[in-house]
Amino acid sequence: SPVPEGSGLTENEIQETMAGHRTSLLKCYSQLLQKNPEAKGEATLTFTVENSGKISAVEVTSANLHEEDFKRCLTDVLSRAQFRPFKGAPISTLFPLKFE
Repeated sequence: SPVPEGSGLTENEIQETMAGHRTSLLKCYSQLLQKNPEAKGEATLTFTVENSGKISAVEVTSANLHEEDFKRCLTDVLSRAQFRPFKGAPISTLFPLKFE
């Protein structure tokens, strides 16, 4: 459903903000590769963007990479992400990542 102007965040804004954290997310993966050079797979991050722009409820909801340190690294990176403040209800979203 399209987001009315001046409220919420657009899908594009979420994508752009996440793209800004790509390097940090890849750093998590390179740490994993040091322990397990064969590691590759997918992880889906779910999170809520509060209308202050802060992120809450960060979770790795599905991953075929089961290393706890890796998942913790991803959630740490994401919980530091900052979106612009907006009006309206908090936005829950999921963000699939592929590591190979």
